[in-house]
Parts: sequence; structure tokens; C-alpha cells
Amino acid sequence: MSIAESLFKKAAWYHTFMPRIVDVEVTRACNLKCIGCPRATEQSIAYRGELKHLDPTMLGRILEAIPTVRLVNFIGDGEPLFNPHFNYLVSDLHLKGIKLMFTTNGTLVKQSDVDCWAMYDNAIRSVTVSLDSLRPDKFEQLRPGASYQRVMSTLAMLREARIPTRINMVLVKENENEIEDFINYFSHTDSEGTSSDVNFTHPIFAQGSDLEGKPYTRASVTPAFRRCLYPFAWPYITLEGDVYACCYMVGGNRQEWFMGEAIDVPNDNYRMGNIYQQDFRDIWYSMMYRALRWQIKRTEHLGDRQTSIGTLGDMRRHLDDYRFAYCTVCLYRWGCSC
Repeated sequence: MSIAESLFKKAAWYHTFMPRIVDVEVTRACNLKCIGCPRATEQSIAYRGELKHLDPTMLGRILEAIPTVRLVNFIGDGEPLFNPHFNYLVSDLHLKGIKLMFTTNGTLVKQSDVDCWAMYDNAIRSVTVSLDSLRPDKFEQLRPGASYQRVMSTLAMLREARIPTRINMVLVKENENEIEDFINYFSHTDSEGTSSDVNFTHPIFAQGSDLEGKPYTRASVTPAFRRCLYPFAWPYITLEGDVYACCYMVGGNRQEWFMGEAIDVPNDNYRMGNIYQQDFRDIWYSMMYRALRWQIKRTEHLGDRQTSIGTLGDMRRHLDDYRFAYCTVCLYRWGCSC
């Protein structure tokens, strides 16, 4: 993240500027069936509607509606490289002077893709590659259909092209003992001075109890509160143009498990409007967005950033009944998911 972007996010807490960053759903198709992926549930946005891919016309409409955007994050319950328009989208963003970041499973990236991205004068802010194990057999067990060697080859191509890369490791019981290995392996700087950041994330348990899949680290770490800036700084936009307050809330209503107990997550409460049907400024500065921002500020835990797992579980069992009440027990805000 650049210094300017960091300052913008901090300032956005106090004054709501038009977004400079936007999350855009890029595809609903994928070539893998990974364990713990949101696609495993019927509520995944991957199964909504008839649209499957973002195309240049759709992207153009979004950027026209939000002319302040300088960074696009391609996101969603799919593999970006499965979108047949992907490199056209990259080219369009480059021509508009807008940078791009995205996450990939690394199995579909070709040398020609990397060569294309490298031509665009640092248009790619970063590429995050999903990698859950440094052991080929375990990796392919966690990501059925993926090739460990193919993913490592993708990482090598990206680093050779000097495209900034990050590693995303989803923590589950099967790989929790590899955390130190990941840090040591990817903190190593090669002869070109290139290294990769590693992001450790907790899975979202939307189907079945989390007790079977959570790693020991999740059970032992005290829930630690962190500030949520999504509704203040950048929106999430689906293929249909629906505007959501954050990526965590996209999709239909679903269940979410924490310490063996499930609660219903009212995702639809966080759909704020539609960018194809309304003026985006009207959505961004609407009373609904204002109410959400007020709720998030009201439930800040600046002086008491930690709680116990038991206390958080009790808070979730006694959730109030108003539109944005879920924000008080959001597992993202408490550092227990994503």
C-alpha cells in the first residue's frame, strides 16, 4: 500500500471522500474445488444470476460512475484468469492510468500473460497467489485439481518479471505447522532483491462446524479488534452492479460458524444500491451508508481491543435485532476470519 493510499484510508474515517479504491467482481467461474472455499455453499455469489464474467464494457461503466478510482482490486468467488476478457481488462485499466491488484490460484497463468502484464509499466500493483502448503502432496490435497509445480512456476515467472507478489495462506489444521516455514521461505530475498509478503488468513466456515477444520492457532489466539474501513473508503461491486459495503458481506444470507455455534449473517442488509440503476454518489452518501458508518464508529473498541473467545461467543448469541447489528460481532473485525 502506498503512503498516499494509507493516508487516504485514515482520512476517510473522519471525512467520506469519493472512493479511490474499488473491489470489483471479475468472474464466477473457477477451475478448482478447494476445501473451505465459499463456493462450497449454495449461498456463494458464484451461483447467482446468469452473468459469469466481467467484460470491458461493464468495467467502463463502473469507472465512469466512480471517476475518482485509482486502484481496482479484482475479487470474487472465482479465478480471475478464468475470465476470457482478463488481459483486455488489464489493458483498459492501464490506458486509463488505473492500477490493478488481484488474487489468483496460480494454476492458469501462462508466460504470455506475465509478459503482457510486465509491458504495462507497473500497472499491476500486486498479484496475490494462493498457496496453502509448501509440501506438494498436502497442497494438492487442500486444493483438489491444482498442481503444486504449476503454482510454483507461476511464482517464479512473476518474480522474474519483477511483478510484486504476495502469498495468501489459508490456515487450517493440516497446515498450521508450516507457518514458520512460509515466513522463512518467502522472506528470502533473491539476487534481484525480490521477496514476497505472506498473508495468513482464517477460513470462513459457512457450512458445517468450524471445530473440525480450525487450526490450533485460531483456538488459542485471543480475538483482537481491528478497525474496519471498508464502508468509509471503498465499495464492492458485483457483476450485476450491486454495491455492497464490504467484500465479507457479498452474497445471499448465510450461516457463519464460530467455536461450534452458527449464526445467520444478514448479507442482504449490506447491499447498498446498484451502480447501473442509480447515481453512485447517491448510493455512497445515502442515509443507509451513513447509518452503517455511524454503527461502525459507535462500536469501536479502541480502548479495549481484546476479548475472550467465550465473550465473543456470548456476544454472538445475544445479537441485537437491527439492520447493521452484525458489525458488532463480525469475525473480520475481531481478527478471527479473513
